[in-house]
Amino acid sequence: MERNEAREGPIAIAVDRDKTSCQALKWAVEHYLPRGGAIKLVHVVQRSAMNANGPYNTDDESSERHQNNKRSTQFLPMRCLCMRRNIQSEVVLLEDQDVAKALIEYISQSCISTFLLGATLKKSITRLFKVDDIPSNVMRWAPDFCTVLVISKGRLSSVRSATRPLPQSLPSPSSGTAPLSPLSNTTNDEAVSEMSLSREDDIFFEEFSSRDTDSHANISDRMSTDSSTLSFYEKLGAPHMLEIPRYTGMDDEKSKFSIYLNSPSDEKKSTLASPVLPPMDDAEAEKRRLKKELKETMKLYHDAIKEALMAKEKAAELEIWKKKAEKRVQMAEETAAMAIMQMEKTELEVQRRVEAEMKAVRGRERMVLDALGEAHSVVKYESLFHILLVIFLFYFYLTLI
Repeated sequence: MERNEAREGPIAIAVDRDKTSCQALKWAVEHYLPRGGAIKLVHVVQRSAMNANGPYNTDDESSERHQNNKRSTQFLPMRCLCMRRNIQSEVVLLEDQDVAKALIEYISQSCISTFLLGATLKKSITRLFKVDDIPSNVMRWAPDFCTVLVISKGRLSSVRSATRPLPQSLPSPSSGTAPLSPLSNTTNDEAVSEMSLSREDDIFFEEFSSRDTDSHANISDRMSTDSSTLSFYEKLGAPHMLEIPRYTGMDDEKSKFSIYLNSPSDEKKSTLASPVLPPMDDAEAEKRRLKKELKETMKLYHDAIKEALMAKEKAAELEIWKKKAEKRVQMAEETAAMAIMQMEKTELEVQRRVEAEMKAVRGRERMVLDALGEAHSVVKYESLFHILLVIFLFYFYLTLI
């Protein structure tokens, strides 16, 4: 189910101090609620039977005020998430022993068109021994004009669609109960100042869930499946609740904070309180915080621009260095080519000179050989002349004798 499939009418979500509620709200904000929409954050405060039926005194009133102030600050992370997505948020506090009963009464009284719940994936063995299953009971006994969505681990787990349209008019609230005590503005301001909207949603919710896990484990009184509870689910009597809108004074947020009181089984019990009044300096504090965030954002923006310029300069320097390196490589290649050509020329010159010298040596050898041949022929002729001369002289000597 996406944003374009969302029904018209009030949308509410059951919230608590566990991680499943945070995941359900995050899923609703990211996948279901349109920007500029509105959602009601419904939380049920469980009371024991002794506290519900016992006498009321001043100490109980002061302690209840303190508890209400504490609860109001516990859901500030969720309101901050809604404000970041431009979604109006309204916190609703219900008081009852039975969580599912209080939620169903609130849906019926306020004519909620879509109700979301967070749930955990349970094994079959765990379901056998644990009777309390709020999402299943709400899906089963919720009015037929309300669409119930169950979110588990950040995903849509189950859907029960509405079978008829919303009623035309809202039922009037009962006058048997009084509003809760006013919430402490100082506590709200301190909590809001501690919450930074620039943080990531996952870290935000992890800290919120880990902070309240121990205190959430102490809530023990759950609804039972006896005949009286089942008869209530079948009849769905009218609840006692009173809506008190509280405006924070911010033009951009415009989110309301309403407190609903759902009385327990005893209809005669009423809680004395006064409406919530916002402090006058909330807008100024919010403006200062927004200005501070704007300054930080501008600082980050200027730092990013400086880093981009430095990166651009470094890229230009690297480009220049690359061109110089390419030029040096080209010059080295040209120098190497010229050296090779010079070596080839030198080799050719040396070879030419060697050939010339060899030719000269061969010519000299030929001349020497010619000279030796001529000398040998001269010696040969001279020897023959001497022989003939000796023979002639010997013959002349013999003739004379």
